[in-house]
Amino acid sequence: MNIVMVNSPYDNVDLWSKSSRTYFWDPRSPFETKFQIEKMTGILLKREPNPESNLTYSGTSNPLTLGYNLKLVFQSALPKRNWYSFEIEAWVPRSWYSETEFQSKADRAFDYWTRNLPSSPNPKSVEEGSGDLYFQRTQEAVEKEKQESIMKPEDVAEIQVIQKSILNGLRKGKSFRTAHHEGGTRLFFDGANCVRRDYGEEESTKKFQTEKEFLDCIREFYDWESRRGTYPHRPPELETWKFIQQELKQY
Repeated sequence: MNIVMVNSPYDNVDLWSKSSRTYFWDPRSPFETKFQIEKMTGILLKREPNPESNLTYSGTSNPLTLGYNLKLVFQSALPKRNWYSFEIEAWVPRSWYSETEFQSKADRAFDYWTRNLPSSPNPKSVEEGSGDLYFQRTQEAVEKEKQESIMKPEDVAEIQVIQKSILNGLRKGKSFRTAHHEGGTRLFFDGANCVRRDYGEEESTKKFQTEKEFLDCIREFYDWESRRGTYPHRPPELETWKFIQQELKQY
């Protein structure tokens, strides 16, 4: 099947594509369920602005191995749970894989992402819901989205206190360290300079001229680790610096 992706670098390229869908129950609200799907897949979803149809969230990722179009639809509301459909369209340029290889990868992704969902391929219960509950929960989800979109000002002063504490700890001999089978990294103060030293397969040493440059290096270094539990969402910057502060240790 040939499809054309919107805002994709693969426009007008012949693609393999395959769509798979499941239906599942969840006691959480539509907004909370969307959040969990985002964490599970690593793909952010946006609400489709169509108030005349079911509440729908969708998102797209371009391929590392495969590209994905996701769609989460709030199908029905019951007193203690909600009924959702979750559709995954996997796609990739045909030149990347054979059809058999693509089908195998697409099926494996679908099975992995739906393995913990209380799923059913049969949507018989969709009509059992309450229209009033559906409207209420949809409105609550839209309102929650609006609240989350309002940028709350960061407590810059408190972040600066943590950063100062980190710099003081470095001067007293503490450091940041990571290690793996190929080597590792140390971020430390050598008595005169703030230093990043990489060792192992790739050896390098960098001395920083200013504390700000070193703090920027530390922040970038821990960007992934600090949001591992919330990815693809970013935690507040204050929470990130609190996490970084916990990684500073006396070795």
